[in-house]
Amino acid sequence: MSEIGTGLSGSRNPLREPAGGGTVDVEMETVIRAGALREFTRTRTSDAAELLACAARLFHVELSSVGAWRGGVHEVRGVEHRDFSVGYIESEAGVRTAPGAYFLNIGVTGRMYTRRRGEATVLRTGTGALFGPGDGQEFQPEGPSAAALALRLSPSFVHSELAALLGHDVDAPVGFDLALDLRDAGGRAVAMLVGSLLDQLDSGDPVFQHVEVQRGQLRSIVTALLLAQPNTFSGELTQGGSPPRPRTLRKAMAYIQEHLAEPITLGDIARAADCSARTVGTCFQHHVGVSPMAYVRNERLDRIRDELARSDDTVGEIAYRWGIGHLGRFARQYRLRFGESPSETRRRGASIATPRRGGRLR
Repeated sequence: MSEIGTGLSGSRNPLREPAGGGTVDVEMETVIRAGALREFTRTRTSDAAELLACAARLFHVELSSVGAWRGGVHEVRGVEHRDFSVGYIESEAGVRTAPGAYFLNIGVTGRMYTRRRGEATVLRTGTGALFGPGDGQEFQPEGPSAAALALRLSPSFVHSELAALLGHDVDAPVGFDLALDLRDAGGRAVAMLVGSLLDQLDSGDPVFQHVEVQRGQLRSIVTALLLAQPNTFSGELTQGGSPPRPRTLRKAMAYIQEHLAEPITLGDIARAADCSARTVGTCFQHHVGVSPMAYVRNERLDRIRDELARSDDTVGEIAYRWGIGHLGRFARQYRLRFGESPSETRRRGASIATPRRGGRLR
């Protein structure tokens, strides 16, 4: 059985090769410690049914045993939420899982054969394997003390991050290459992020136990996987080195500029960009650094500041002209962005300089 899975993309990924070509020859410490997630132990058991039931609850997937049941103690640790799970399994038992989610599995100790459809690889220290929502998984430990870390990622979770990178909604699952080498350039980035997630969970700090903090770290892991591991979207993700702003974002910005003086909602922007409100929101955050509605607000404030420098109209008249309906809130937002009140800007007149549009609110 080969230890290298069959590639899907067959294309060079610049994130996975060192500058100047050649291979990366770096000794990598075991990023996943055998003691990881010790405070999140779910079970230590010699009972097959209990092992399978516990792992099924943790990973939200159907499991069945493969081959003869082996004795010994089997341990399951981890945390789980609706759209992700982070788990550690130490077992000599062969297991098969049903399709349903994306999985990143990383070898911790020992060796474990794993397969999907006609491909196979070996999990051991420094290697991983990726499975899509249409893939069933099969694991066969080789000898005692085989352990692996598994991250379950719901399809909607992965597709949301992919849509933010691409700038448009995704209507097909991602097909990843099976084998992931955590010692090469892109793989090391994934390993560092996974190690950081485990350190946070094991720290005992209540902040890191909050689901949104965990979700944020997993978003970074998903983004790294999409950029580093060859997949069916790699060509679109890596073309041109520094790609222009996505078409979705350009369409959204064009709509905002055209209708800036009119009432604008997030739904209006999403419809103009031909995508969901969630996609346009993550696209703005990823490429501009602010939400769509914050971008609208900043653009209006910039236009008002320009007019205050050259118009004799009152502050209220200028503000209302640019779609401002609440002068008190406008005055607070204006001071936050420019460090002065609209009346102070008016007194300074033409000496002001409008900041770069679309930036963060200062």
